[in-house]
Amino acid sequence: MLRIDLYPLGRGPESLAAQFLYSSLTKTLNLAYMLKLVPLQQKIHYGFRKRVVARIAKVLLAPIPAKLMLSAIEYIRNREYAGNTLADSCGWFGRRQFFDEEWFRSSTMVGMGSGKFPAPEGFDHFLRLTYGDYMTPPPADQQEDEFRIADQYYLKPLRQIGILDA
Repeated sequence: MLRIDLYPLGRGPESLAAQFLYSSLTKTLNLAYMLKLVPLQQKIHYGFRKRVVARIAKVLLAPIPAKLMLSAIEYIRNREYAGNTLADSCGWFGRRQFFDEEWFRSSTMVGMGSGKFPAPEGFDHFLRLTYGDYMTPPPADQQEDEFRIADQYYLKPLRQIGILDA
């Protein structure tokens, strides 16, 4: 099995203060948008406290149109910043949310399993910054938990609405 994370990278701010503001704003908007659209019944993994906070947040977000939130997310994602910094507009990773454009300018072929695949030349630095020791798989019990959660909360809902085959 091959696990892939996709990051929508766009221009990002250069200064640490602007990066902190960008990270905080994108996290807040993305969480608010998710809360606005996702029924709480689907969040069965939420504990009592998180359910209460989510319900309060949904009430506070009720008067704000989802389209307005999406427009704000798109505005940030498409904004043209000066400089050579790329940013992931979907996460909340602090400093790990920002990357040097140079890492992605040229590619190299990297072996994975029995094949070779193109990857940015800066892939090792990027992956270590993002994941730490990315070459060592998590323990088997942690992998089983992750697969169970992925199946329950990501794949099952997509099967139920017909996006994935059952």
